[in-house]
Amino acid sequence: MEKIINCKVCNAEIAKSAKVCPSCGAKQKKPILKKWWFWLVVVIFIGILGSALSGPQTINNPQVPANKNTAASDKTTSVNKELSSEVTSSSKPAPVKDFEIVGDLTTQHDQFAFYISGTLKNNTKKLYSYAQITFNLYDSNGNQIGMALANVNNFEAGGTWKFKAMGMGGESNDVASYKFVDVDAF
Repeated sequence: MEKIINCKVCNAEIAKSAKVCPSCGAKQKKPILKKWWFWLVVVIFIGILGSALSGPQTINNPQVPANKNTAASDKTTSVNKELSSEVTSSSKPAPVKDFEIVGDLTTQHDQFAFYISGTLKNNTKKLYSYAQITFNLYDSNGNQIGMALANVNNFEAGGTWKFKAMGMGGESNDVASYKFVDVDAF
């Protein structure tokens, strides 16, 4: 025996499978769970929720000790831009699993910003559509006064990237040391 339901318009008893009420002619609507667009919304919502919970992929790198760069090694001047000092890092950061800083890091500053330059090698077999390297900046008392970062798009597998991280926050003359923080890539 077929299930009986009531018409939503005239309240007459009709078969559950009826598409139209025989009494009043009103079209019977499908339950929301049988509509295709409802399931599409559910799938999209689950996808958004899953990606939000997973967050951005972060490559964890070990902390490298802060480099104390208080003595200037070179002084240079150029037109409209006076570089007051260029300092070469005395120790290499330790190699990391997926990324490695190759060679020494150099620093310089002008009246506008503090810069950390170097080369980063991608030791993976993956092309990263975006990569960012971050350093913390400290004053002579050891207080964090800002950060320096550089980013690149399409960091090729096995490739190297010559970066120049620009320091933000604080005065460029106040930076006495810096510390490598992390490489984020996805």
